Amino acid sequence: MYTFIVNPNARSGLGHKLWSSLEEVLKEKNVEYQVFFTKYQHHATKLCQKLTSTDEKCTIIALGGDGTINEVVNGICNIEKTTLGYIPI
Repeated sequence: MYTFIVNPNARSGLGHKLWSSLEEVLKEKNVEYQVFFTKYQHHATKLCQKLTSTDEKCTIIALGGDGTINEVVNGICNIEKTTLGYIPI
């Protein structure tokens, strides 16, 4: 399963618009995913810490700007079990 961490406010709302387009494709292709939208500063870090604190493999894709990817990277707990993707906005 893919986990998306999306900053909906990136580039004045473009993050939310891009996610809407991407979600259509994921549904069309029957891709299993979950999505979390950041709501405040450092939220992406907290989300990523929770998602990567287990011993299970996970794939996280961040949608946002420099700040979002920085927060996600800083939140990774188990780097050996985490695959990270990034869609810059």
